[in-house]
Amino acid sequence: MRKFLRLSLLIVSIALAAWFACALSTALKVRNSARLSCNMQFSPGTSENFSYFQIEIRDQDPTEPFFNGGIFLNFGNMSGKNPTKVTITRSAEGTYAQSVVFADLQYDDINKTLWMAKPTEMTFVRLAGSHMNFPFDSANFDFNLSFVPSPIFTHILIRNFTSSFYLPCDSVSALRNLDNSYRVKFDLRRNPLVVLTAVVLIIAETVFLFAIVFFLKSEVLPTAIASFFFSLWSIRTILGSEMKTFPTYFDLAILSLCVLLVVSIGIRLSVKDLK
Repeated sequence: MRKFLRLSLLIVSIALAAWFACALSTALKVRNSARLSCNMQFSPGTSENFSYFQIEIRDQDPTEPFFNGGIFLNFGNMSGKNPTKVTITRSAEGTYAQSVVFADLQYDDINKTLWMAKPTEMTFVRLAGSHMNFPFDSANFDFNLSFVPSPIFTHILIRNFTSSFYLPCDSVSALRNLDNSYRVKFDLRRNPLVVLTAVVLIIAETVFLFAIVFFLKSEVLPTAIASFFFSLWSIRTILGSEMKTFPTYFDLAILSLCVLLVVSIGIRLSVKDLK
């Protein structure tokens, strides 16, 4: 039986090391290939006119299921030189009503284009989930944008200013509707290195928990338990910069390990006394 347990432990250890090596390699590859912005062309651009609207994603709201961001418009050089006020409407999503913002466009003589001086703030509602799902809080977006007046944009740009998420360009799609509004879809995915770190820390603490319960002598249990509780909540500070609310799924996992340790130690001491 001892040989079987030792062999099983060896196999599990090797498998865990192999899994970590593969997961780390994949996470690094994905993170290094992430791009700051993605663009899509609606119709062939020409040297005479280049127009686009740009969606900016800046940060995730701590409690509400949306991301703060902005929108920037460039009408190109085929829309005249007169200052233009544009009404931008983002469609209603979930329990959130539609969002309406206004933008002022001025003609730039140097760049020969009619565009905004700076982006206008706008929120973008995710289809499901929230920051409380950390570290599994990747987000999907699917909404309509309409503009009055509405030029025929040739491109769409999506820029990601969050360091904690990456924007896969293959998830970006946009369609021009018959009413000249635009349906936009894209994903923001949590940095895989952050996810891997959180998962590895929880696995390691689980292993230490079972080592304390089953292999330590009763005389050293108080010191080991105190050290375990201290280290368990200390690991949250490692990812503290990524978490803006409490509790998250990560916090609930830590809390569950705390309760599991208390229950396991109680059962161990009770069984010992009963014997």
